[in-house]
Amino acid sequence: KKNQIFLLKVIKILPKNYFLTLVGPLEKKGMHASRDKKYFLEIKRMVKYYKIQNRVNIITKFIDNPKKYYHKSNLCLFPFKNEGLGTPVLESIASGRPVFVNDENKNFSEFYKYKTLLNIPLIPELWAKKILSISIHNKLLERNSKLLLSKYNSDQDNKIYKKIIKEIVKK
Repeated sequence: KKNQIFLLKVIKILPKNYFLTLVGPLEKKGMHASRDKKYFLEIKRMVKYYKIQNRVNIITKFIDNPKKYYHKSNLCLFPFKNEGLGTPVLESIASGRPVFVNDENKNFSEFYKYKTLLNIPLIPELWAKKILSISIHNKLLERNSKLLLSKYNSDQDNKIYKKIIKEIVKK
């Protein structure tokens, strides 16, 4: 679903001074544990096969403060498939970073006006080319960050999530 293997194909194409950090919890128990373990092992296998071990950092735990990762990054890449409106995409825009998303995901159309959310087909060579050519002006990134933060915030998200949960519980 998150399509991290796609990003391994992209980083393999890029020059050796480009690095990739994959962040997200690995479910060890529960319904998705087997699926997650299988996918994680496939990621590790591909990292070794592509000989990019020194360029890929994998963090398999839940991150309480993702902002520090966004601020350390030059770009945020989300090639996921079948994903709803992902909070990490909004957080990335709010952090003032250019954001790449899979162009199959139409959930972000409202955010294309920010000009820092780039909607790109899932072709590794195209993503690598766009990464190499990215030059979004810092003023635009700062303006978009402030604009998004003025409209959306985690308190607002929490209220929406609580409302949805209350509706589900009532049923």
